[in-house]
Amino acid sequence: MPKQLIKSKNPHNQFILDHIVELKNRCLRTGQDKLAFIYQKIIQSLQKYPMPLLCEDQVQMLQGVGDKTSVMILQLIKKQYQQYEIPFHKFNEALIQDNLDVINEQEDDIDQIYSESCPPSMVYNDDTSKRKDKQFQASFIEELRKQVIKPIPEVQSKSKRQYQPGKGSKSGQVLMSLYKFQKSENKLFASKKQIKEQLRDICNTELSSWNAIETLEKHQLIQKTVLDNEIKYALTEDGIKLGQQYFTETMIQQQMTVPSERPSKIILLIDNRERFQSNNRQIIFEKLTNIYQIECRLSQLPIGDFMWICQKGDDEYICDYIIERKTIQDLAHSILDKRYQAQKHKLKHCGINNRFYLVENSSSSNLPVPRATIDKAIRNTQIKDGFFIQQTETLEDSLRWLALFTKTVKVLPNAIKFSEFMYNNSKKAESLFNLWGSMLRGIHGVGLESAKAIACVWKTPIEFYDAINQDENKSLQQLIEENSIKQRSIPSHILRQVEILFQKEHYPN
Repeated sequence: MPKQLIKSKNPHNQFILDHIVELKNRCLRTGQDKLAFIYQKIIQSLQKYPMPLLCEDQVQMLQGVGDKTSVMILQLIKKQYQQYEIPFHKFNEALIQDNLDVINEQEDDIDQIYSESCPPSMVYNDDTSKRKDKQFQASFIEELRKQVIKPIPEVQSKSKRQYQPGKGSKSGQVLMSLYKFQKSENKLFASKKQIKEQLRDICNTELSSWNAIETLEKHQLIQKTVLDNEIKYALTEDGIKLGQQYFTETMIQQQMTVPSERPSKIILLIDNRERFQSNNRQIIFEKLTNIYQIECRLSQLPIGDFMWICQKGDDEYICDYIIERKTIQDLAHSILDKRYQAQKHKLKHCGINNRFYLVENSSSSNLPVPRATIDKAIRNTQIKDGFFIQQTETLEDSLRWLALFTKTVKVLPNAIKFSEFMYNNSKKAESLFNLWGSMLRGIHGVGLESAKAIACVWKTPIEFYDAINQDENKSLQQLIEENSIKQRSIPSHILRQVEILFQKEHYPN
C-alpha cells in the first residue's frame, strides 16, 4: 500500500512538516532511532499546531524542539519565504510593522537578514513595540515580496517554438491541476492521486491514462522525482507560467457563467457575560473595533469567551476556534472551586477542535492556591487535554494577540451553522443519569472515569443501593467483576469510600 502523506493542520506549515518527515525517515534508515524519536515528537506537535510558524517563539512551543532543531526549523521558514510567494503577506506585514528588529542595511545576504530579523511572537512586550523608520520598513517589506526564488530551475527550450498543449486537452488540464495544487497546498510536488483529485475539482473529469504526463515531461513542462518511495510531479518554470495562464482563463470563464456568491466576512464574537473587571467586555469591544479595526459583535455565548463566525449572505457558520480567557486570579479561584475541570469538559465536547486558554499574568500576588499548582494545571491542560495555551501579561497584550489571530482565521468547508452550535451547547434540563454521575463525583476520590463506570451499569441511585445491599456477603468488588467493569478504572480505595456511603449507617468523619 502507498505510504500515507502526513498533513499539517495549517497548510503554511506543510513545507516544514515534509522536510522533518524526510529527516525522520533518513534517521530510521541509518539506525539513528533516538533522533528519529525526537523528530516524531516534533511531527506530532506540528500536525496539531493551527497557526503559521513565523518565528523562534512559536517554534520553541513545539514538543521535542531543542536549540539545534529550532535553528533548523527557522532555516526552513526562511527557505519557505524564498521559494514561495507568501500567501499570508498581509499578516506578515502587520507583524513586521509592529515589531521590526534592527537590520543592517548593508547585509544583502538573505541568511544575514534572517538571522537578524524575524516576525515577532504572538505575545507583545513593550520592549519590542518600538517603531523604526517608516521608509526603511516600507523598503524591507517590498524587498521581502521580491525575494521569491523559483522552486525549480528554469530549463531552456531546445526548440525555438515552445510546445503549448490545448487548454481543453488532458495535458492542459494536468498543467492546471498541478498549478492549483501548488498554489493551494503550498507544496511543490504532487502524487498521481492528488493530481486526479484536482482534475475532478477543476474540470470534473478523470485521467484514464498517463500519456499526458509523459508528453508534458518530454517537453520539459513538468518534472518527475521520487519522495518517500512515491513518484511525484512538479511544474518547471515554463509549466508554472502556462499552468497559471490556463487556470486564470478557466476561473474567469467559470465566473462569467456562474453567479458570484455574496462576499463572506469573519466576525469575532465576544461573550457579553464575560466579567473580569467592571465594564470589561465593553472596553474589549471598543478597543478591538476602533483601534484594531476588527469586526466584532457582543453575543451571549453558551461556552467560551471568544469565538469566530463566517457570515455568508444570511447564513453564519462557526470557525474552528474558541477561546476561554482567564486572569491568573480567576484561574486560581476556578481551580479551587473545581469550575476549571467543568469548563474544560464542556469545551472539549462543544464541537470545536482548536480550543485555547488565554491566560493573563497581570497580577500574581495574593493567589488562593500556590503558583506551582496553577503552572501544573496549565501544563496538564496543554499536554493531557490538548488545549493551546497563550499567555500574555496585560489586557492590552491579549487584545493585540486577538487582533492578529483574527487575521489568520478561516472557515472550514464543512463548518456547521452558528445556530446549530448554539442549540447543541445551550443549557438543557439535567438528566437523571448526569445527576447520578454528579452525585458519585461528590464522593471523595471518585473521578470522572470511576463515576462513569458505575453509572453505566446502575442507572439510578436506588438501583445501585438495592444491588449492593441485596446480598451483604458480596462486596462491591465482586459485583463489579460480575458486571464486567474494568477494575483498573476504579481503584480499591475508591470502592471502599462508595461502600461506606451506601452500606454504613454513619459516614466516618
